[in-house]
Amino acid sequence: MTNPSTPDTTQPARPLGRMASLNGLGRRVLEFMSIPVDQPELLKAQYRALSQQLPMMYLILITSTWAVAVTHMPYAPAWLTIAIPTVMTLLSGVRIARWARSRHIEPTTETAKQALYHTYRLSILITVGFVGWSLMLYPYGDAYTKSHLAFYMAITVISCIFCLMHLRPAAIMVTAIVDSAFVGFFATTGQPTLIATAINVALVSIGMLAILMINYRDFTRMIEAQLRTEALSNENLRLANLDSLTDLPNRRAFFTYLKQAFEAARDSGGRLAVGILDLDGFKPVNDIYGHAAGDRLLIEVGQRLTALCAQQSIHLSRLGGDEFALYPVTASSPEELFDRADYALYHGKRTTRGSAILFSADHIAEIHRDAHIEQALKVADFERELEVVFQPIVDIRTEHTIGFEALARWTSPTLGQVPPSLFIPVAERAGIVGRLTRPLLQRSLAAARHWPADTWLSFNLSAYDLTSAEGVLSVVSTIEKSGFDPKRLDLEITETAFTHDFGQVQQSVAMLRALGCGISLDDFGTGYSSLSRLHALPLTKIKVDRSFVTKLHEKPASYKIVKSLLALSNDMSVDCIIEGVETREEMDTLMKLEGFLVQGYFYSPPIREQDIPGFLGRKITVAKAS
Repeated sequence: MTNPSTPDTTQPARPLGRMASLNGLGRRVLEFMSIPVDQPELLKAQYRALSQQLPMMYLILITSTWAVAVTHMPYAPAWLTIAIPTVMTLLSGVRIARWARSRHIEPTTETAKQALYHTYRLSILITVGFVGWSLMLYPYGDAYTKSHLAFYMAITVISCIFCLMHLRPAAIMVTAIVDSAFVGFFATTGQPTLIATAINVALVSIGMLAILMINYRDFTRMIEAQLRTEALSNENLRLANLDSLTDLPNRRAFFTYLKQAFEAARDSGGRLAVGILDLDGFKPVNDIYGHAAGDRLLIEVGQRLTALCAQQSIHLSRLGGDEFALYPVTASSPEELFDRADYALYHGKRTTRGSAILFSADHIAEIHRDAHIEQALKVADFERELEVVFQPIVDIRTEHTIGFEALARWTSPTLGQVPPSLFIPVAERAGIVGRLTRPLLQRSLAAARHWPADTWLSFNLSAYDLTSAEGVLSVVSTIEKSGFDPKRLDLEITETAFTHDFGQVQQSVAMLRALGCGISLDDFGTGYSSLSRLHALPLTKIKVDRSFVTKLHEKPASYKIVKSLLALSNDMSVDCIIEGVETREEMDTLMKLEGFLVQGYFYSPPIREQDIPGFLGRKITVAKAS
């Protein structure tokens, strides 16, 4: 029993609930029938779609109107059959011209919004005008002209629904006006045929409106998907060209800009210069104060250089490590500009630290060194002077050696032992690297034939091997003659090959994949090829460059990069091999990141062919303990 003195607050709840429900329904209806002013890209897309469709709608209305007018001319007065159609034709012609011009205009958000509002209001007025004119004609003529009039109104609503489908409120209002007048009027004529026609048109309109809703929903979803895709693409492009630590353009962005600036200077007869800045004594900062302090130092340097460059026409990038490029300038090629700046930097770091160095004759010594290497390569007996060593690739989940990478070693009679980091780039520049491929590949395949069946061989190909038909055919011939199973062979390529003839690279890679070989992308993340090009190649593995692995556990930027590259390899459905693993801390960090395929001195340096059986015969854990 309730207390009479206490007011009963439960009774008004139902009316208030109904009112709230009605208000919510009203808001939904209002939103449903409104133009999406809060979605600028959708507004522009609607504008572009209507610019293609509305001229067709007006043409249909004009031709249909004059067809009705002509059939009614013998019965109806001229002001109905000539004057009014003429006015409607002129109005429609103006709108056709307006929308035809808009096809070549990229609208602003405000332009699109105003155009859609105007179209919405005008569609209602034009519809009322056409319907009113049709009903005024009805008393004139015979049964055939009345049937023609009914057909005209049905065609009008159908054409308007289709042509206004991307402006939902207008399509619905036009359909409601035409159908209510059409059905309401013809239902009162007492003519069974006209009544049946009215009902039929009403049902068809309902079905078409349902289709319109579906198409409009799909249209809005498509625009939303395009926006998400564009935003993701822009973000990926930004990140691909941005140094994650300093937020400066990275090495890839620098070379893109350098090429453009060089071409602009060459075309205009201007001048330009390239400078590279390196921080002396940076390593002790990391060693003494930690890598976090080193990162903060690089960020501060980047900000100060950015402030200095902002006042001049200077493009600033972080090339990697503690190197920054400065730019505005001249030489015979962008590559030569950069090479000479790099030579000057190297010379400055060895001699006069802390000062600016311009490229001079002093740096020609290094160039001469490369020239001596090139000369020795040209007369070398590679069959006798080259040898191959092999570095294990390990699956750290099972601590099982799954393969070996073949690495070249060269002992010159005149120069002695020359590191591959020196002689291979020289051989590539000299165009003789193809002469190295065949003997190295033959020896590698011959050694790998004696390995267990589940152990594969990884072999590096040069850009020449991929960008020339002769090079790839030589590789294919060598593999086929070796008797080694191509399915156990991984051929490593670098992103530098992409900068040459990418079409030929695609053909070469396709040929090698057809043979059964795997294709690995070496030094992944250090080049500047586009992701679209990576997806265009049938890669089976990517190899993360060791520059991202060194002290991975202490460098947040490197950690994020390796994590992203592992995620990318997973998305591309390819294996990911981590190069240059040297410490327990790096190994543990990779284990947490689920980077399970590794290569580096932590497990083993490169070993000779005759040492491989012994290496495979002992447990990996023993190798680690030693």
